[in-house]
This record gives sequence, structure tokens and C-alpha cells, in this order.
Amino acid sequence: MSSQMVIFRTAVLVMLSMLVISCQTKEPPPVTDAEILQLSKQIHPRAIEQMVSLNGCMSLGGEIGDEANSVYLDWLKANSKPINASELYLAHTRQDWVQWQGGTFSLQDIKQYRDVVVRVQKQQNLANRGPDARYDICQASFEQANAFYDSYAEPRKLSALYEQVSSINAGALGAFELFKLLPKLPTPGKSFYQVTQSLAQTCPRAVELLTLNNSWPQETYASYCQNSGLALIECDWGKCSKQEPTDIQD
Repeated sequence: MSSQMVIFRTAVLVMLSMLVISCQTKEPPPVTDAEILQLSKQIHPRAIEQMVSLNGCMSLGGEIGDEANSVYLDWLKANSKPINASELYLAHTRQDWVQWQGGTFSLQDIKQYRDVVVRVQKQQNLANRGPDARYDICQASFEQANAFYDSYAEPRKLSALYEQVSSINAGALGAFELFKLLPKLPTPGKSFYQVTQSLAQTCPRAVELLTLNNSWPQETYASYCQNSGLALIECDWGKCSKQEPTDIQD
């Protein structure tokens, strides 16, 4: 083989190697707002589901309750940052804020939390299951908690999420605070029917009323029309006031 051919082949190989290296080291495209929103919507409802599921197991007490509490604390330590970030990112898309229990909450978030609680408690149905079934259900919940981070861990997207929320200050409270305030959903109080009737003319379909507090004479309800927040209703001895939602976006 001639020296010129050797030089030519060597040059081609070098160029191909450089091309491969260039392709391998090429910077990925920036994470888009749509991807951050999708990630937040992935993390947030599943976090509520995981909290409610572990809380159900904690309520059983005994060894399984102790294990559930330990798993919950570990899960919280590992995931509180991305959960808080996803809530904060979603917060700046909300326009239905109300004041309740000294904090600012989105009516949409309250409904989502309540819907998840109802669904998970119905699925677990721990009160009507035997010891073996309870054990299996809770062990599945523990496994999900341990694998929770891996289910959404995408470093680039998480980094972009953290960067985005660093400039957001919606001043809102979310799932963790709702978990403290509503570990169990109260039944409707004496003013439930009265409140429902008073809102009947504000919605073309039946108004949905969620009970947040039933400690007579105090009652609190969140109202919705076709899944959109209408108002927060607070009653004292049957006399009720309506707080319409406001927009507190940055």
C-alpha cells in the first residue's frame, strides 16, 4: 500500500473518530417549560398518593404501623425537595387561591388531594381486610415508597425544575400541609344542604361540595362547578360566609 493511501486512510479514520466524539459530547437541548410542567404533574399527585397510602398503614398501629412510619420518614427525607419544587411550579399556574387555616391554598389542589384520598382509601380498604391482606398491601406501599425517586429521577429535568422555582414565590401551601390538616376527611355538617342550595344558581350543573371541617358550630366547605373552584364557605352556628378565589400569581 502506498504511503499516500496510508495517509489518506489515517486522515479518514481521524475525521470519523472526531465526528463520533463530537456526537457523543454534544450538549442535549435545553429542558423546555412543557417538560418541567409534565415532570411536576408526574411528581405531585403521586406524592399525595404515596403519603395517603403510608398514612393508612401507619393508622394500623403495631409493627406494621411502626414500619410505615419509618418508611414515611425516609421517603420524606429523600423526596421532599422535588415534591415541594413541583408544587411550587404548579402553583404559579393556579388562579383559585383562598385563605384557610392561616394559609393560602388552591381550591384545585384541595380537590385533587381529596380525590386522591378517597381513591387510595377505597383501594386499600384496610378496615375490611384480614391481617395477611393488610400486610401485603402495606408491603407494596413500602416498595413503592422506596422506588419513588427512581420513578421520576431525571437529573437534567430536576435541575431545570429547581432553577425555575428559585424565582417563584407564590406563598402557597400544598400537599404536606393538607396532609396535616386533613389526615381524615370529615363527613358533611348541618349546613351542608343549606350551602349547596345557596350555590345552586352559580353553576349550570350540580355544585360539588367538599367538607373540610365539621366541628359544630364551625364548618368549612370547598365548592366546585364542573371541577373549577367556586368558593370556600365557612359557617358558624349555621351562618355562612363565602370567600371567592383570587389570583396570586407572580
